[in-house]
Amino acid sequence: MAILRTTSIEKGETMSSKAKKEWIGGLVLFLLVSFVSITFAGYHTVKAAVDQTYVPLEHGNKTHVNLKKGQPFSLLLIQENHQNTSFVYMTVNKQHESIKMTHLPGSTQLGNETLRTIYHRRNMNAVIKNVETYAKLPVDYYVKMDQQSVVDAVNKLGGIIVTNKRAFEHSNIVFPKGSIRLNGEEALVFLKERNEQDIFTAHERQLSVAKAIFSQAATIPNVAKLHSLVFTLADHIETNATFNDIKRIQKTYKPAVSHVDKQQFPQNEWNQKQVTTRLYKHLERNELFL
Repeated sequence: MAILRTTSIEKGETMSSKAKKEWIGGLVLFLLVSFVSITFAGYHTVKAAVDQTYVPLEHGNKTHVNLKKGQPFSLLLIQENHQNTSFVYMTVNKQHESIKMTHLPGSTQLGNETLRTIYHRRNMNAVIKNVETYAKLPVDYYVKMDQQSVVDAVNKLGGIIVTNKRAFEHSNIVFPKGSIRLNGEEALVFLKERNEQDIFTAHERQLSVAKAIFSQAATIPNVAKLHSLVFTLADHIETNATFNDIKRIQKTYKPAVSHVDKQQFPQNEWNQKQVTTRLYKHLERNELFL
């Protein structure tokens, strides 16, 4: 069993610039927003990388969100880590200064199939349609990411230093509490959910890894190497959010991070209706699907 050692962070390893903004919502959204706000990578490079991630949905959304006006929006986050796939549904309300994160278990029944089964057919249009139809959750945006990109990015950086809030063991690796140095393979294990109950703690670790990646990236003197890192991350991300959408989210919705509620999507119909009713209220929409 490998036991990682804690390490002290040396001067020069932390980010010296405030060029990037921090946001919440899991690793995927943080990476996308950071792409937009890392001005040291260059506007055109960042735009090209984000444009590469854009894959529109075939069916139109049932609602049209005006991000310029700061209207509430919803987002389905999908993260793959080897054989594990996690699904988190988010509603973001700038006026209420709050975000609601709802974990959708892969076993969630959508009609005659589970969410996991539908997703494994690799058809995002079918995933969104079934989530909207059977879970009664409107999806304005989706973002999915293969976390293998983390391995590639961390190894390109020669490792990263993260602060681990709680000691734990996973896949025969012990992660002690405190500042620890990770290589790419260790970072991937660090991100994994240990079980269904660990989903939100895992999101905290994902945010820590994302911050570490971009803090380390800020110290790269070689522009070509930095550009390579940005495109390495973009290669593993897919979203129906455009470059302009992401810029507006980064600029307009920062107040929403003030309060984050986390919950599990229930598996019985009565409790599901209670949850969806609260989420519709948070989105400030009529209950069109109920």
